[in-house]
Amino acid sequence: MNTISKALGAVLIQITLVVPALCQINDSAFSKLSPANQDFLLAGICYQAGQYDKAILLFQEALELDTANPSLSDTYWHVLIDNLGMSYGITGNLDKAEEIFRYGLSKDTAYPLFYYNIACAYAERENLDSTIVYLKRAYTFKANMLEGEQFPDPAEDGSFQRFMKEERFLSLLAQFKQESESVYSSEKPNYGDTVIVDINCDGVMDIAFGIKRDSIYELTVVLGPLTDSSMRSTIEFSIGSPALSQSDICGKEARVEVEALYGSDEEMMSELDYIPDGYVASERCKGLVVFAVGGECDRFHCYWNRESNCLDWWRL
Repeated sequence: MNTISKALGAVLIQITLVVPALCQINDSAFSKLSPANQDFLLAGICYQAGQYDKAILLFQEALELDTANPSLSDTYWHVLIDNLGMSYGITGNLDKAEEIFRYGLSKDTAYPLFYYNIACAYAERENLDSTIVYLKRAYTFKANMLEGEQFPDPAEDGSFQRFMKEERFLSLLAQFKQESESVYSSEKPNYGDTVIVDINCDGVMDIAFGIKRDSIYELTVVLGPLTDSSMRSTIEFSIGSPALSQSDICGKEARVEVEALYGSDEEMMSELDYIPDGYVASERCKGLVVFAVGGECDRFHCYWNRESNCLDWWRL
C-alpha cells in the first residue's frame, strides 16, 4: 500500500501558501483557518515527511473536528480519508486502514481510490479474490478521480507485486489496459451509465448501473455502500429492435437518469389512475428513468418495490 494520492500535491501547494514554515506556526493566515483545516494541513506535512504516526493523530483529529463542524472542502475531505487510511496501512494496521476506507465509502460510494485502497489491503493479506473484486469496483469509478489525480497503475503498485504471476490477476490487468486503450480507438466502448441515488429511502446513497449488452439494456441497482454483501436487483429491457412489447425500448441506445418520485398517492393517481405494486410516494428519495436516446417512446419509470424488495418499473 504505497500509492500516494496525487491530490496531496495540490494540498501541499496550499500548505506552502498558508504555512511558510513550521517555525511560523502562528502565521496570521494559518491562524484564520478552522481547527480542522489547521490539523489537516499539518497532518499533510507529517505525511509527506513519512511521519505516519503523527499524521494519523492529526488526520484523525481533523476528521473528528470536521464531523462535528464541517469546514473542509470536498477535495480536502477526500484527501484526508485517503491519506489517513494510507497512514494506517503503511504502519501495518490493515484492519484500521480498511475501516477508514469503508467509512469513506459510506459517505461517497463513487470515489475510486477508496475501493482501490481496500483492494490494496486485501492484497497485503494475500486475498486474491477480494483484491480482484475491489480493483474492478475502483476501475468502474475511475472517471471520478479528484482534479489533478491519476488512477494508479496496479502493475506498478508494491501491494500487488505478489500477484504478478497469478493468471487471473494478469488477465484483469490486461482487461484494464485494453479498455483504456479503446477509449482512443475509433470504436467507442460502451461503459454504460452510473448514477448515485437513494432509491429505497433508507438515507444511504445507492448505485445504479445502466449498460447495453447486445440486444439487452440492463439496469442494476446496488444498495449502498458497495460491499461484498450489498443487495442488488436487476431489470432487463429489450433494445435495438422494433418495440413489440411494453418492456421494449424503441431505439438502439438508452440512458438512465435520476428522477423525482410522486410526492403523494393522490398526485400519482391523477396521472396514472392506479398505483404500481409496492410503489411508495415520497419526496425524500428518488427513482430512475430509462429512456431511448433519440426515441419517441414512453419512458420507463423505475422504483424500489417495497413489497417485493427489488427494483421494479411502470410505464404510461
